Amino acid sequence: GPNNQDKSLSSDLDPILKLQGIPWLLRKTILFTPLTIQITHHTETTNDASGRTTMHLTARQTSIKAANPPPDIRHFDWEVYEQENFLFGGIVCRNRYIRGDSVSALAEVGGSAGGGGGSGDGDGVVRPAVEVQSLLKDGGDLVRRFLRGEVEVDGCTLSEGFLVEEPVVWGLFGEEGRGDGEGIWGHVFDRKKDGGWCSEQVWGFEMIHGERLYTRRAVVTDSTGGYRLARLVY
Repeated sequence: GPNNQDKSLSSDLDPILKLQGIPWLLRKTILFTPLTIQITHHTETTNDASGRTTMHLTARQTSIKAANPPPDIRHFDWEVYEQENFLFGGIVCRNRYIRGDSVSALAEVGGSAGGGGGSGDGDGVVRPAVEVQSLLKDGGDLVRRFLRGEVEVDGCTLSEGFLVEEPVVWGLFGEEGRGDGEGIWGHVFDRKKDGGWCSEQVWGFEMIHGERLYTRRAVVTDSTGGYRLARLVY
């Protein structure tokens, strides 16, 4: 169904839009325009022995105050493809679903020590097992912790992070639909076709003020490896 962006809970997107080269006046128009996102999806299953299922997702943004942009098309098979974006022009996309691995609460306090390689082991906290694709000048540990939901956008405050929920569609992770680990999250990586910036996101659900809300944790990097973090809440 439709999801309204909650700008009171979402990060300020002005620094990210500025990094992506959006002019000041257009940035202000975007920031003060209420948006609704409508997501639809369908699946395709291969006819070979793997029986692999691929999810295809279409996200349409609508607003009562502005013209509606073309839909955002996502194929969750980790194949590279191109699409046109009304703000940025040509973008190159890759998308996939990822499972979770566990990290101890002690490791989270001191910084992520990487995944545990599987499901939680008692006191472990399950987080998305995201392999960061962005090229970052500081090595990317903070970015990885944020995308996994270990810390908030300030990079310091510990976060309860994403809810751990199982797939509702069989076959996304092989014949039995399970694969290694727990949970399921969307991992989206875009780069501007003619260079300049990359965007990487993890999609899932979080409990915020006692309510289950759809969120997108994002990092946008420039050509020097500098970056900005943001969380969008719907």
